[in-house]
Amino acid sequence: MEKNESKKPLKKRGRPAKSKGLGDTIEKITKATGIKKLVELFSEVTGIDCGCKDRKDKLNNLFPYNRPTECMNKEQFEGWKELRLIPKSDKSKYIAKVMPYLRINHATLFNHKSVKPCNCPSGARQYDNWRKDMEKIYNVYQEELTQD
Repeated sequence: MEKNESKKPLKKRGRPAKSKGLGDTIEKITKATGIKKLVELFSEVTGIDCGCKDRKDKLNNLFPYNRPTECMNKEQFEGWKELRLIPKSDKSKYIAKVMPYLRINHATLFNHKSVKPCNCPSGARQYDNWRKDMEKIYNVYQEELTQD
């Protein structure tokens, strides 16, 4: 293999990815301090998995940073109740109705700037993530309605 060829993909330069939760933050700290390299070396030498990825995922789930700042109001709830049933396979309706709803209402509920993701796989993943977040809030609102 020549020097220019590499098995690993090139790393993106610039700002590190935004932390999803406490697990990501701890990983960044251990990487910056060199602890992560030591743990990886120990794991490689002993053959014992450190469990870092599982622990990171668990901490991200327990202490996420992307928590809603507000609950859905009745209008948002009713809107999502109808739109959530539109499948992604119905592209015309999904693009015309679901995507704008997600973009605007997710920004409102999670207190971030309303941005239109690009038309690429990462943009599609962003809409999928927003849809999951909206579904979680919707389910909480629905549970509260049934308890009243």
